[in-house]
Amino acid sequence: LFRSGASDRRGSGVIVALLISALIAVALASYLNLNLTSTRLAKRTFNGYSALNVAEAGVEEAVWSFNRMTGGATDAWSGWTTGGSAAWRKFSDFQFGPGVSAWAKVYVDNAHPPASARPKVIAQSSFGGTGETPALKMLELTLRRRAYVANGLVARDTVVFNGTNASVDSWNSNP
Repeated sequence: LFRSGASDRRGSGVIVALLISALIAVALASYLNLNLTSTRLAKRTFNGYSALNVAEAGVEEAVWSFNRMTGGATDAWSGWTTGGSAAWRKFSDFQFGPGVSAWAKVYVDNAHPPASARPKVIAQSSFGGTGETPALKMLELTLRRRAYVANGLVARDTVVFNGTNASVDSWNSNP
């Protein structure tokens, strides 16, 4: 009735082969899941840094308007919506390729500050592709005026240094 021998060994060999195949399948599934997670994380990080760049571009637009206003331009804030002393604008004309959208909303709390004021620029941005959750970033800057040569050294004919530890350093920005 009971047989032993070669057929039992073949049956146990099949079971061992099935167990090894299942172990390899679980390892491959885990590896694929790790790769997919890494790809999603890399894409999300890329979108986050791109959103930060878009927010910085919006801040640059506000700083450009401040600089033009300080220079006397009457149209420094043209294209911006103003209310009271504040100004705000949404920039959405960024071109990153098909299926990618980005925008930056910029708010300035005091668009016409006196010389001693420290206006704030707040920018919020979004960056993302079609079908994915966009990455959002926010920046807040506090501006202040300073002289073009705030720490410069100016003399008429000569410069006289007194003391034992007097030194001067220079840098040529256009070699």
